[in-house]
Formats: sequence, C-alpha cells, structure tokens
Amino acid sequence: MFVVTKAFFDIHGRKYIELDGLQVKVPFRYNRVMGVDVEGHTPIQDMPAGTQVKAEIRTVKWDGLEYYVLKSICPTKFSSPATENASPVTKT
Repeated sequence: MFVVTKAFFDIHGRKYIELDGLQVKVPFRYNRVMGVDVEGHTPIQDMPAGTQVKAEIRTVKWDGLEYYVLKSICPTKFSSPATENASPVTKT
C-alpha cells in the first residue's frame, strides 16, 4: 500500500508519479499511459497527492542505472482527499 506524495508530473518529457517519496516512471507515449494496468475509474493523471493506492513496481536496469517503473496501480476505495471528509448522502 502506497500514498501518492506527488501527483503525475513531467521531467524533461518523462512522466513520473511519486509514491511514498519514491519517484516511479510512468510509461507514457502518444499522450496516454501505456503498459500499466490501471484499475478503477480514476486515470493516473488525475490521482491527487494523498491518494492511497495499491501499486506494483518493477525495477529496470538501463545504461547501468536502476529505475523504478510502474506496472499496475489501483486506488483504494474512498482514498481520495475529497471523499475522506465527505458526509454520507441520505435520501429523505
């Protein structure tokens, strides 16, 4: 279980999301996320900081360096900051 500490961001054309302080690369091509299993209705680009997620991260070696790449992500139910403080709706 991770918490999004920095929402979807860009560094020199590369897309990242920060999970518990760990900068994770998001495979992104042709203006869309590619090769990541996203569960739920919220796209990665719209997940705000503070959202609790279940994520699978793989380690990739490239040019002798190690990178963390997102493989799958699923926001946990009622984890967005907007819904945590919301009161339940009741019908009258």
